[in-house]
Amino acid sequence: MALVRANTRPGRFSTGLQLLCENGTSTVSSAIPYTAAGDTEPYIEIPVEFFTRGWVHVLTNSEIAALLMWFDRLKCTGAVVGAEDGEPLTITYVTGDVRQGLYGLGRKAYETHQALDAYQLLDVIRPEKRYDSGKWEGYSQGESDLLCHRVSLVSAGFDRDAGEVVEDVLKRRDTGGYWGRPMFSAPKRFDRFRMVSADE
Repeated sequence: MALVRANTRPGRFSTGLQLLCENGTSTVSSAIPYTAAGDTEPYIEIPVEFFTRGWVHVLTNSEIAALLMWFDRLKCTGAVVGAEDGEPLTITYVTGDVRQGLYGLGRKAYETHQALDAYQLLDVIRPEKRYDSGKWEGYSQGESDLLCHRVSLVSAGFDRDAGEVVEDVLKRRDTGGYWGRPMFSAPKRFDRFRMVSADE
């Protein structure tokens, strides 16, 4: 995939690996070294625990793609709100047009928010009038009260051992037939929230 290159010496002795440009444009004859993004370049921040605690190995490709979308949305379009505990919280949402047009993710990838919420990586609040199927009770075009799910990152969510968390959630999902958090898990922080102005 032209993402790494082995540094070899005469006799095919390897002296290590060189990371190559992440867009896959390197070739055998023309390797483009990886460079870290500068402050002026667009990038997303991924918690190091995503790798060190094993999440990269246990999440599905669709869950990882959706998670990267949420990281980007939280960074670029997140709104600061005040939670009940008084600590500011960043939340965001994504419309179907943006999800498909900007990120190339279909509805199945979007639905992974249920698993990511059950793993307690994201806090997801679904509008009361929205059914599990995604349909809207008494929908009218002029309505704007939380038409989309609101999402926030659980700050310590990646600190836990990924294998244990995912295995526990999948066992409960297979037994009960639905995605859900453990019975005694912490409540979602923005079940009730208020918008916070920039001056607060």
